[in-house]
Amino acid sequence: MKTEQVNTQYLLVQVNRLIAENAMLKEKWSAPKREPLGLEIMDVCGSEDYREGFKDGALYAEKCHDIGGK
Repeated sequence: MKTEQVNTQYLLVQVNRLIAENAMLKEKWSAPKREPLGLEIMDVCGSEDYREGFKDGALYAEKCHDIGGK
């Protein structure tokens, strides 16, 4: 009888672990995809003196965070 309790306890722990793992994976893969800013928005951001640097930085950040699938 004691062995059955240990086996049941082990199985319950494993099921709970798998449920938690499934929830994390579901959240990760069902998260909405982020869209890139777009050059037309970047053209109006920042002052004229720094606009090209702003665009370069924004494009670099998007690339590093895999925004836009690039």
